[in-house]
Amino acid sequence: MSSKPSPKPGSSLIHRVQALPALLRPAPVTINARERLRVVAGAALGLGLAALLSQWLAGDGA
Repeated sequence: MSSKPSPKPGSSLIHRVQALPALLRPAPVTINARERLRVVAGAALGLGLAALLSQWLAGDGA
């Protein structure tokens, strides 16, 4: 279980609003170097394909 702060039912609105960012923050996850490399390679491939597609759609006049 995570130790995220949870607003109590009787607490004030200000305290509940202040606790909201901590409740929305995802739990830390550890990944190994191979998975990190896959993420970086996938992002680079996606950016490259988007660049090529936008250049192709723009045509020679741009």
